[in-house]
Amino acid sequence: MRYIGIFILALTVLLASCATAGSEAGMESLNRGLEQMENGEYEAAIASFTDTIRRDPTFAGAFNSRGTAYMYMGNFERAISDFNEAIRLAPSFVNAMINRANVYRHMEDFEQAITSYNEIMRISPNNADLFYSRGLLMKQ
Repeated sequence: MRYIGIFILALTVLLASCATAGSEAGMESLNRGLEQMENGEYEAAIASFTDTIRRDPTFAGAFNSRGTAYMYMGNFERAISDFNEAIRLAPSFVNAMINRANVYRHMEDFEQAITSYNEIMRISPNNADLFYSRGLLMKQ
């Protein structure tokens, strides 16, 4: 749960720099989903993010947000699918990559988690937290 605040801040920065939310209604559904997720209303948040995706299927942030809601619900396969789509749409979307690595870690697929962390480090080589997280995984 402590990742929600970090996620919301990062997503806000992404939204401020990204003009692909499709429409005012798309932004409303995205904001509604973020609020629902912050309140622990994950199923409602997924519905809101799905609405955003329907309005703009190229909006990587909406896939990342929906994947995060799936992650908090424990639906790791759906979460990975959404994170992969976010990364496909925005290949250097570090937050989606970190979220995917965290899901692999929760699934105890440490090899995939380490591979994901290595991929992130190529994009963000000065992020000490990534080196620390990868190091912890390598001890397992």
